[in-house]
Amino acid sequence: MPKTYPPPQLRHIFDWLEQVRLRPSMFFSRLGQLENMVYGYYAGLAVHAIHEDVPEMTSHFSTWLRYRYRSWSLSLGWAHAITSHTKDEQAAAEHFFELVEAYRKLRPVVRARVRLTARQLPLERIEVVQYAPKPLHFVRYHFGSRVVNGRCLTAGPEARLKTTLAEARRWVEEHHAVRPEAWETDATSSRRRRGTR
Repeated sequence: MPKTYPPPQLRHIFDWLEQVRLRPSMFFSRLGQLENMVYGYYAGLAVHAIHEDVPEMTSHFSTWLRYRYRSWSLSLGWAHAITSHTKDEQAAAEHFFELVEAYRKLRPVVRARVRLTARQLPLERIEVVQYAPKPLHFVRYHFGSRVVNGRCLTAGPEARLKTTLAEARRWVEEHHAVRPEAWETDATSSRRRRGTR
């Protein structure tokens, strides 16, 4: 009898992309096709309210590419940008997986959080998240059990990608009517976990 193998255990997008890397011709012939599949993957996560606590491979990946390659245009998506800077589709695919390997090493770390008032429901909590160790920040929204990542933030009139925690907090305060003193401190978070005030 032919030998059978158990299906791979896929925990997140990078486990799936590793399966694609091992057998690229089974999945795509052009990098743009893979980009469409990645966006479909995230559409499925959104439908089923699944959140993966790893670097996001949609607009966040594009932002990281803009940060890494300042002269690149990402207006047509990351697949077009990578293909435009390689000699052919095979080289584009190889470079893409090299970039993925570097990008996935970033750590989404919550740097600040604020709980919202009853009048702001169904949005319950906002977190400022950094892609450590890079100075890239984004806002994460909590709607009960549903978690939604916002786009990476920019700062200043030149819309620079390199941001600080203070700038990220200020963006939240301006766009969501959050008072500066409402941000939770480590002590506040500890009391909430213990159920005390």
